[in-house]
Amino acid sequence: MRMKMIAVNSMLGVHLGDALGVPTECQSREAILAATDGRGVTGPMFDLAIERKVLDTRGLPPGATSDDSQLANAVADALIQAGDYEHELMVLHHLHALWHDVAGWGGTTKRSLYEIDKWYRAASRSVIRSPNFGGRMTDAERWAKAEPRHPNHPARRASMSRGNGVAMKIAPLALFLAARHEGNAFNSGRAFDLVYKLGRMTHEDPISSIAAYAIASVVSDRAVGISAEYASLNVRTRVEAVERTLQLAHHGEDRFSQALTEAFRLAVEPEALWAFGSAGNSDALHSVALALGIWYRHCEDREPTAAVLEAINAGGDTDTVASMVGAMMGAGSDDPDWWPKDWVSALKDGGSLARTLGADLWRVANGGTPDGWDRGEMLRKIGYK
Repeated sequence: MRMKMIAVNSMLGVHLGDALGVPTECQSREAILAATDGRGVTGPMFDLAIERKVLDTRGLPPGATSDDSQLANAVADALIQAGDYEHELMVLHHLHALWHDVAGWGGTTKRSLYEIDKWYRAASRSVIRSPNFGGRMTDAERWAKAEPRHPNHPARRASMSRGNGVAMKIAPLALFLAARHEGNAFNSGRAFDLVYKLGRMTHEDPISSIAAYAIASVVSDRAVGISAEYASLNVRTRVEAVERTLQLAHHGEDRFSQALTEAFRLAVEPEALWAFGSAGNSDALHSVALALGIWYRHCEDREPTAAVLEAINAGGDTDTVASMVGAMMGAGSDDPDWWPKDWVSALKDGGSLARTLGADLWRVANGGTPDGWDRGEMLRKIGYK
């Protein structure tokens, strides 16, 4: 039962980091301090005197989550229904989320899923009209330019696509593997194979998947009780190993292992770490390394909130960095009161979905009956039949 509570705490961490970080997403540290009289964000604060830079999130009610939780939820739902990694079901859950809740979604994720969406529309026997974008002209233009792509084919190469869209949603897969006692999956190569398959659905650049693998490594290690010290050693070793196997897939000289080493080095210099991590905004090389650096600095804390608040007050892609930090900090404890009650109650749903998903991930991973799925029903649910 210990693992069940850890899965719940990690999923709560995803939702809490996301919701608390939404109001400051893409803001500088200076702007956040100015909007809080120099104090910074100190807890659930959804009415800051600061204009939200991400248009999709401006109408969200207090405590609502955005793409970080929505995509993590999609990964969790697919695992719970199939009882394992089933790629087409994973794709279909992403597409369902795409057409039902796209607050704050990144351009790379949208563009890649539009390609697969067009393939399903073309393969359908019924005539399906073009999607209604509700006045979002940028999305309509992205969809119009997308070329159909089979769901089993990896995303096409595109400029500026080294985002953190894979890392933000990886925690459920890591928790699932940990709950199935597949810790060895990170040594056998199975874990990275799954992360890379999931990652290339939307992000062709290997750095996006390697960064996600690093988050998954920490979440899984902490969930099975490996010390923070060894988890930090494992993540560096594992990242360097997969980089060697993907040497020819990289497009330039940048390597995530270098960014991770730098983030860990800067963990004792918070301001330097924040400047390093927020420099690339949603670039996985910077933002995911920042999340790992913040976790490394706080991994022995007796409570998780200081790490999440630091992720928000650092500036940059605050909701995503905070959700990744939340996932890692959540995986470190099975205490049912690990997250403050006032934080959890501040979530729009009071944390009910995160709790359900965490518990169901544990249940299915431990031999419980998967919820099951029907391909035709999923296609009809999305609108492809």
